[in-house]
Amino acid sequence: MSFYSVGTRERQTDYSHRSTPVPTVPPNRYPGASSSDYFNRYESLKAQWAAETAHFSLIDDKVASPAFAAIVSMGDIVVPLILRDIRQEPNLLFLALHRITGENPVPPSAAGRIGEIINAWLSWADRNQPYAD
Repeated sequence: MSFYSVGTRERQTDYSHRSTPVPTVPPNRYPGASSSDYFNRYESLKAQWAAETAHFSLIDDKVASPAFAAIVSMGDIVVPLILRDIRQEPNLLFLALHRITGENPVPPSAAGRIGEIINAWLSWADRNQPYAD
């Protein structure tokens, strides 16, 4: 178990991992790392983030997670993985997309509507290579 502070509260986290097939990711931009290295790191961080924030009700607490910050720090190499995930199973990982890409395709009318937010990001991906499927 690991502990970290958010504001004045302490959170207890449980780190878990899962194994899944490796999808295609954009060309490798970091010497020495393979696509499967990025995929495995992303999947590990995603599972960690889900486990450590499952009981959080505030989005601010979810995005304050070290695992979320680590996903964002991986940069644009994980954008196709996040898009794949939100396309297959809608979740809050779309929150990382703005931080990574600097884009915000979500209209103000979609505020608070996760389905509409995800659709806006998927439409954005369809218009922006190399993120389109």
